[in-house]
Amino acid sequence: MLGLSSVTVTVLEHSLKDVILSQEIPFSLLSHCGMKGRNMSKILLLYHSGSGNTKMISNILKSKLAVFHETETQRIHLDFDYDKLLDYDFILLGFPTYFWEPSTSISEFVSKMPVYGRLLKSFVYTTCGLYNGNSLRILIKKLYKKNIITTAHTSIKGPASDYIVFPISTPSMFEYESHLLEKIDQSVQEINELINNKKITFKVPAFKWYVPINNINKYPGKKFFYYYRDKLHVLEDRCINCNTCVKNCERNCLAEGENLPIFNSKNCEFCLKCVHNCPKKAIIFSEKMIDKVRFNKQFYTKLIKKITKGVHGEM
Repeated sequence: MLGLSSVTVTVLEHSLKDVILSQEIPFSLLSHCGMKGRNMSKILLLYHSGSGNTKMISNILKSKLAVFHETETQRIHLDFDYDKLLDYDFILLGFPTYFWEPSTSISEFVSKMPVYGRLLKSFVYTTCGLYNGNSLRILIKKLYKKNIITTAHTSIKGPASDYIVFPISTPSMFEYESHLLEKIDQSVQEINELINNKKITFKVPAFKWYVPINNINKYPGKKFFYYYRDKLHVLEDRCINCNTCVKNCERNCLAEGENLPIFNSKNCEFCLKCVHNCPKKAIIFSEKMIDKVRFNKQFYTKLIKKITKGVHGEM
């Protein structure tokens, strides 16, 4: 690994919002951007998504980047071929924030990565219902240890998939932040510039001092999480045994059963993908949520059309 101690680091800017560390790195160590004589660079959008929020952002990014580059989108999974990352000029990595931290799935995915023999440039983004805490900083530092250098990052507020546990909902729980497209366009422009830049600039958000204060609320939040997670179950009178939930679960928490799926909460991170994407609303953890709106394919398709005016990807 190329550590910060082994290079000259210059602090260009320092604020509570962002710390930018700039280091000039030999171009020979970078991924092979432009070395094959292609006009278009090869980009991989790699993401973890729960109910579909991060997936939607990934699809919008892909549709815009595909105008300039050869672009592929892929969801993380347990048997992912990590060597595949070496085939790309630039990596985008997206994930949801849970309890002000990166999702368990994306953290485990990065932890299992090898330390790459050359530096790979990346752009990291997270989606969150309220705010992202220190989640970007945590994951970016993990990636750095694998020689994946974050050259830019962003956070996007969107539909809160856990709204379903609250007795009262507000319109903001079902919407993306205002000026979403402007933020995405700005990110696309930044990515284009970074791909063509031979100098790498490592960017990591500053530590948010107020997040530990929120840990006072985190403890009851975690208890709330375990309480409801262990109550997840399948309604026999609604389930059609289509196994959509089994196929969608990246953590293998659901298995095929004779009449309905079998649920094992031990490895569950409470992403609620199974809850939101069940076609019969047959997976619940409270009787009060049975007929609440689900953030499923239809929900996000409508939202895509509403905010992007036809710019969308396959859900």
